[in-house]
Amino acid sequence: MGPLSSALLATPSVRARALLVGVVTLGAGAVALAAERSIGRSPATLALLAAGVVATEIFQIAGDAKAIDPIERQSFSLSFAVIGAAALILGPLPATLVAPLGVLVVDWLKGKQIQKIAFNASMFALMGLAGGYAFVAIGGQPGHFRLPHDFVAAGGMVIAAYGVETVLLGTMIALESGRPLFAHQREKIRSELPAAAGEAALAVVLACLARSSPWAIIAVLPLIAAVYQSKARLTTLRRETEHALETLANIVDERDRSTYRHSARVADYVRALAEALGLSPGEVQRARWAGRLHDLGKIRVDGSVLGKQGPLSADELEAMRLHPRVSARLLRRFRLAVTDAQAVEYHHERTDGRGYYGVNGEDIPFVAHLLSVADAFDAMTSDRPYRRSLSRDAALERIEQGLGTQFHPVVGKAFVALQRGLELDDVLKPADRAELQHLRSRNAQRRVWSQRSAPRPSTLAIAGVVASLAFVGVGWHILAAVAAVTAGAGAVLYVVSAERAHRLTAALVAIADGTEDTSARFGRLVDRLVTSAPLTWAVLVSWSDRSLDATAQHEWRTAVQPPSSEALTSWLIRELESRDSVVVADGSEFGRRGYFLALVLRDAGSPVGSLVLGFRRRPPASVAEALGAADASLAALLDRPADEDEHVEPLRPVLAAVSL
Repeated sequence: MGPLSSALLATPSVRARALLVGVVTLGAGAVALAAERSIGRSPATLALLAAGVVATEIFQIAGDAKAIDPIERQSFSLSFAVIGAAALILGPLPATLVAPLGVLVVDWLKGKQIQKIAFNASMFALMGLAGGYAFVAIGGQPGHFRLPHDFVAAGGMVIAAYGVETVLLGTMIALESGRPLFAHQREKIRSELPAAAGEAALAVVLACLARSSPWAIIAVLPLIAAVYQSKARLTTLRRETEHALETLANIVDERDRSTYRHSARVADYVRALAEALGLSPGEVQRARWAGRLHDLGKIRVDGSVLGKQGPLSADELEAMRLHPRVSARLLRRFRLAVTDAQAVEYHHERTDGRGYYGVNGEDIPFVAHLLSVADAFDAMTSDRPYRRSLSRDAALERIEQGLGTQFHPVVGKAFVALQRGLELDDVLKPADRAELQHLRSRNAQRRVWSQRSAPRPSTLAIAGVVASLAFVGVGWHILAAVAAVTAGAGAVLYVVSAERAHRLTAALVAIADGTEDTSARFGRLVDRLVTSAPLTWAVLVSWSDRSLDATAQHEWRTAVQPPSSEALTSWLIRELESRDSVVVADGSEFGRRGYFLALVLRDAGSPVGSLVLGFRRRPPASVAEALGAADASLAALLDRPADEDEHVEPLRPVLAAVSL
């Protein structure tokens, strides 16, 4: 559960102050009533539960307000597990009495604000009260907890307690931040639901042990300690990774004195713009991180080029134009930054399609538009080796002149208004707001996953076996039989899929090892795949680490429209570093229907190309498994130039020759 942060309530608004007073009054009244009715009732058990609440707050792992992942921004403790156990064992009023003790004792000793302590303590008390009475109302009997009979009542307890915490905390944050309550509640539920489910499960375990064998709770303590330790280590590792990336961004900025702190300023501009446009806290943090890391690829650019005072040569200009793609390729390796890797790659694209890579304005992600205007503004207002800086007003006028060509018209307008201190509600018209919403929905996070995460027959078989054994254990023999049939069906499907994959692998290897030229072998490969999956498009591309570009060597397609060369190149750049040899993407990644599969071809462990396939629907698991097993042989289909310096046409012209 996430208590209120110290940042809020520092200068509460009138409505927030009214809510604070109301919550504290209700919480204090509930605690007073609980104290009157609970003192003298099971004092030993009450004392042990109170000690547990205080102990869980002591070992709380603080959240990181700068984290990208909303889950990582929440503090982590198991206090609700003890509060829930108190409601199941003793009832709603004893749970109300012990619930606020952890906050009152630990937060007071840590010197936190009185307002925050009072609000959080009252909120926890009301959570215990609501959860306990919900358990009783649904038919639960405190002190006589029985499973599976009381599962529904326990679920009601969790929903009621979590609902109180979500509504009270969400309302306070909405009043202080000005964000819509619904938007905050939606993100909070999505981010905290796994932790809440875990705490609820632990509450049930503690209640069962307290009823049957109280001393067994001692055996659970090392497990709880291990959970805390694992969570602490993961938190530390994530923060160290973020600090390392920030340090790398600082190093890139410091290579050129004229760009010192450039990425930090861009990140601040992006954060302010994202907040003003009403993005959720999670989206704001991700956009800020994209701004902070957008120039990582410049680490590949020679320092003399970065600091050159005169115009760049063609080769130097090409090196500079590669840095967004290098940045995207670096960020793809980090889970915390992978979402906006494409936005970073496209931050030098233009809405008129005349950017670094010629990407159509319709295909530029929303965050890339934020980066583009923020990056350009900071560049114009900073001294560079080749020119003096512009004034803020002159730079803003340049942005206004570029609306609709270099910059997105609405995003650019919002940025200019924000920098001039104007209210966006007075500047943006309803049509502008509608355009922003359309832009955000059109460029929503694309669903990309590895074939490993796809449903498999083996998963069905394992789930059936587990369910069958569990049903036998509780005496539900009919359900056990159904689960056993399910497990058998999964096992049969697994055997059939494995046999298909084995036969297809052998066929693909035989084709790749054939003596015909590569064009003929590619044609045979396509013919074989068509018989195994609804194939609509296939292209074999080689990859150049020097130019960060792909070269189409062989292509086959039906009447279905393949992805644009820019979208395909962007996807390959981000997925070449994938740990999996086979990567599957939904067609929305390219603005197309169907599914696309990329088999990464490697030589001595380094990616040298890809076999990219398009399908009308998701390909069978056997196809992906066969391609992954035959990847070493399929790499032989690539026409490798004898000389590394031999010129090859990039992917764009080759695919442009095909009617797209």
